[in-house]
Amino acid sequence: MIGTRAVLQDLFPLFVLVVMGLIVSRIFVSREKWWKNGGVWALSALFLFLTYTYVTGIVAGLSGFYFLKTLRPETLQSITVAGRTVTEDSTISAISSSLRSVRWFSSDHDGWATDVPLRFRFKNGKERTFWGAFYLRQHGAVIGGMFGNARIHRSYECGFSAELPDVLARLNVPLPTSRQD
Repeated sequence: MIGTRAVLQDLFPLFVLVVMGLIVSRIFVSREKWWKNGGVWALSALFLFLTYTYVTGIVAGLSGFYFLKTLRPETLQSITVAGRTVTEDSTISAISSSLRSVRWFSSDHDGWATDVPLRFRFKNGKERTFWGAFYLRQHGAVIGGMFGNARIHRSYECGFSAELPDVLARLNVPLPTSRQD
C-alpha cells in the first residue's frame, strides 16, 4: 500500500500494542501476587518482544524515509545502482530528485520484482545502502533497507517512488521487471 493507507496499516499494530500494554500494566498495578503467575510472565515477554520488533522496524523505516526525502545531490559523490556507478552531477541530481518525492510504503506481500542494491557514497566518505525493486502492482519502485548482519537480518520498506524506474531506464540502468528465483 502507498500513502495514507500504508500509514494506517502500519499504525494498526501500534493500536494492538497499546491495548496489550494496558492489559499488562493493569496486571502489574493490581494488588495480587502477579509474579507467581507464569502466564503473566509469558504475556509480558510477548509484549516486550512484539514492541521491540514493531518499534525497530518502524524506526528503521522512518529513518530511511527521512533520508530519502532529504537527500541532497550536492552531498553525494556517487550513486551505485545494480553495480553501475554514477558520478555525473546531473545524473545524481535526477536520481536524488526522484527519491525526494518518495511516498510512504507498506506491504503485506511480495509484490515487486527482483531487487537491486542502491548505494549512496557521500563526499565525506560515508555510505548508505538500500535496495530498489520495480513494483509489479503499480508503476514505480519500492525502496527499502536492511539492518542486521549477514546471518540475521531484517528488511524494511522506506518508500515508493513513481519516477525512479523511468529515471533509471533513461540512464540505461533499468530495474528488473520480473522475479528471478
